[in-house]
Amino acid sequence: MSITAMESLLSSSRIRLDDLDSAGQSLCFIIDQSRQPEALKRLYGLGHPLDQHNLFLGTEFAALADKGPIWISAPETAELKALAAELCQQRNAGICLLTRDVQQALKHARWLLKTNDGSGGQSLLSYYRASLWAALVTAAERPSAHLLGPWTSVFSPAPRHFGDGNGDWIAWPASEEPLAPTAYAMHFNLPPETAARQGHFGWLYWLDEEYTAFGSPETRSLPSIIDHLELLARHGIHQARHLRELAALLTGPPLEDSPDAMAILASDLLAYQKTDQLKKLTAAAPLREQDNWNHHGIR
Repeated sequence: MSITAMESLLSSSRIRLDDLDSAGQSLCFIIDQSRQPEALKRLYGLGHPLDQHNLFLGTEFAALADKGPIWISAPETAELKALAAELCQQRNAGICLLTRDVQQALKHARWLLKTNDGSGGQSLLSYYRASLWAALVTAAERPSAHLLGPWTSVFSPAPRHFGDGNGDWIAWPASEEPLAPTAYAMHFNLPPETAARQGHFGWLYWLDEEYTAFGSPETRSLPSIIDHLELLARHGIHQARHLRELAALLTGPPLEDSPDAMAILASDLLAYQKTDQLKKLTAAAPLREQDNWNHHGIR
């Protein structure tokens, strides 16, 4: 995996929303209902004025609206703002942003949903998920005007257990002036490196959520663990419950150095059968501590 990209993400500038100086701009939130199905119930439950829009409505994805992302325009109360931020942070289910023009910002949020994916076709882009947003921004040398549009800054949830702990959000400020509406292409063009980076960052955020299950790993061990996760996924083991059962194996020495482990992975067994066989292998020959097998040198 790309160690430079991982180090760059973990060393990115972080903030606390309470310390944010919006300079007269509006702070808006995008929350993924597929990860926070109770979001609207909780937000309306506060009994405060709420200006919300389902981003899928009015688009070709309207049939998926019940699980689609919701846009929260400039919460009027501190309680509403705090809850919207909490919903984004939990399960890395959203992002927030600053804008000088809420209506144009909302329009951009809908435009960004569909991307030219590099295959000759288009795909739905769940850019409001922390790992994918980080991949989109870092796949280019700097955030493009097409990506941020009228958003002057975007803030995505930071990993809680890895990297600089001073702040809950990674700040992604715009580096270019916003494009005029007439300068927009029909669809956003996905940067070529996005998929690979999303794969790595997706594992990073998943490990952050599964931190305790994996024995509270140190940041320097992440590349090794992610290499193992990707190896297992390539051999059909990718369900979270199977991966949790193999935490001891995944935090151990390189699997490529174990002929028995590689033979199991290369077999025609089903995923749960491979998992059972690998667990037995681990129990029969306990692996050394993960810190003795940091073969990438990330700090």
